[in-house]
Amino acid sequence: MGSRFTVITFGCWLNKADSDIMITKLKSLGWEYTEDVESADTIIVNTCAVREEAERNELKLLKKLSEEYPGKRLIVAGCLTRVRPATIRDVAPNAVLITSHGAELIDEVVNSNVDVHVYDDRPMKYLPVITLSFMGIGTSYQYRLAAWATAASASQRSVGWVLVG
Repeated sequence: MGSRFTVITFGCWLNKADSDIMITKLKSLGWEYTEDVESADTIIVNTCAVREEAERNELKLLKKLSEEYPGKRLIVAGCLTRVRPATIRDVAPNAVLITSHGAELIDEVVNSNVDVHVYDDRPMKYLPVITLSFMGIGTSYQYRLAAWATAASASQRSVGWVLVG
């Protein structure tokens, strides 16, 4: 497969953080990020299972992507992969599924055709760092926001941001 990818994110800020992890990690490996599904060789959909309406929309999108782009690699991440894996398989039979903490294993997933199931209660190993600049009176300050995440249980994660000077 090629090395152009896109990420479509549904859900809360946890999913957005996971998507940022996947984008950052793949870009660091030389992959090219695009927001255009047409030009991507790999499509990653980061799902959410909190609201039923969102689930329906995600499943419709997965079916559409699977049918319209059969030659593209489809990777499904996020909590919907944990609660509805069989339904995802029905609508997108060739999709590769990633479960909890799969974001940090995206480099292994893109080079494999095997689903990745990570259920252990371990802290995430790969965390994105965001650089922000603040202007003071006559001075410019740069801070890095480092994300931290822990897995309190297989179904609960705690994520936050720490200001590092």
